[in-house]
Amino acid sequence: MEPYTNYSNEHDVLAQSVKLVKTGDILLRASDAKGPLGIPFMKLVANATKAFYTHAAMAMWDDGVLYVIEETDIGLMQYRFIDWIGFCIDE
Repeated sequence: MEPYTNYSNEHDVLAQSVKLVKTGDILLRASDAKGPLGIPFMKLVANATKAFYTHAAMAMWDDGVLYVIEETDIGLMQYRFIDWIGFCIDE
């Protein structure tokens, strides 16, 4: 995935995150992402669990950069937080 660059001011987003997110924090979100073969996996999860959130990831600080670690259909992935937020917006 390409880094997300459509923010007017990425530094403001990161500056706010620094105050709130710690390594090990679990990040929850709702998603309409499709899984393998285009199956609407997240909607299936939401319906089966009767929950608003469909996805969980973990925050990790490394050398002053905030990352998100998550399991995907292609394996365990690590993204910069700012890119992960961009992927969330694009879904």
